[in-house]
Amino acid sequence: MKAGDKIIYGDITETEAITEGWFFKPMIIEDIQPNSPAITEEFFGPVFTLFRAKDQNEAISLANSSEYGLGASLWTQNEERA
Repeated sequence: MKAGDKIIYGDITETEAITEGWFFKPMIIEDIQPNSPAITEEFFGPVFTLFRAKDQNEAISLANSSEYGLGASLWTQNEERA
């Protein structure tokens, strides 16, 4: 994570040993900075990244800024525009 990325739920230092392996608690991150690992690297854990876009063009640019694209969602009240 980069300076400015804001964890709004969870703690990056919290892991717990379970019977076999490790457990990573769920986390929500917002205010993610450009070129942050939260954008450019793939998570292998229960991590939700929240991006806010000022308009449709910025939303498309954010969606296309990662080479992975494994999962995404769009929340809007305007189904036709979505």
